[in-house]
Amino acid sequence: MGAEDKLVLARKIGRTELLVSLWVGSGLATVLLISRFAIRLRLHRRLFWDDILAGLAYLFLIGHNVLATLAVPTVYLLLHLFENNKGLLMPGLLEKFDHLARLVFASNFLFRCCIYSVKASLLALLWRLFRSLPAFRRAWLAITVVTVLGFLASVILPPVACPSVTALGCLSPRTLKLEAISMYVTTVCDVLTDILIMSVPVAFVLKSSLPRSQKLGLVGLFMLGLAVVVMAILRNLETDGKSKHPPPSWLLFWSAMESTVAVMVSCFASYKSLFTTRSRSTAYHCQSGYSASVAVSSRIPNKKTWTDTDSREEIIRQTEFEVSYEMAPIPEHRVQSPEWEGNRVR
Repeated sequence: MGAEDKLVLARKIGRTELLVSLWVGSGLATVLLISRFAIRLRLHRRLFWDDILAGLAYLFLIGHNVLATLAVPTVYLLLHLFENNKGLLMPGLLEKFDHLARLVFASNFLFRCCIYSVKASLLALLWRLFRSLPAFRRAWLAITVVTVLGFLASVILPPVACPSVTALGCLSPRTLKLEAISMYVTTVCDVLTDILIMSVPVAFVLKSSLPRSQKLGLVGLFMLGLAVVVMAILRNLETDGKSKHPPPSWLLFWSAMESTVAVMVSCFASYKSLFTTRSRSTAYHCQSGYSASVAVSSRIPNKKTWTDTDSREEIIRQTEFEVSYEMAPIPEHRVQSPEWEGNRVR
């Protein structure tokens, strides 16, 4: 076995570490998703399309991790056999390779579905927040088209590059070159769509009249998507490297990490509702002992038309607005009795 093959089959991550990383990440994503649903149901009494799509992404994540767990025994068995130069002595080796290839191919498909379900969830959230702005609707439509094209490229290019899902079906120089091109194209689509999706809310928040502290908080919230971008780039670099094939264990690990981070980031959007509600509840105060103020949350009427300037505040508040009612302070000067004026009755 050559030096390059030893690099390919190098055990970059242990079996236990791989399984722990898979399911600890899934556990964190589960907690965040349940919290997201709880917040939505508590504040809005319903789930929106972005919540449903985030739940779908979570199901794809669990499916990916299940397939990865099923592939782990074969991955590390083959690594052990080839590291000890005993691979050719094992009966049924090709069948195990074929089984592993099918599991990895299916898990990669679920990984792509998970990533783009998260993108769809974020696009649905942005549409709900910014749909009253004509300029945003045009930008949203363009980004949605690019995202759909990126998803189609991500699910079509891998089987085109390697049409035979078998152990020895993708070893020709042409197939290896096509696989490398497919990996780079799908990564570029992934990163490009993430940057486009993040740029829209950040641009509108920066142009809004919100206080600086709220601007920074919301921009930081939306910029969490950069974590997914970083994970996508690391996945491409770490699973490609200088070898002909990415190590299966490393490929499964980085796919799980990127999809887990994507699901977790999509859930953080719901916590903005708590932040907004908390900031509203402390925004009003009593100016005297005889004054009071009340803040209530209500839905924006569907028939109301907003201009670009008027709607920026409404965009950030997720289709909610605040109605403030203040009682006028009672004058402190003495009020004369209506029945007596001096010593005379009126």
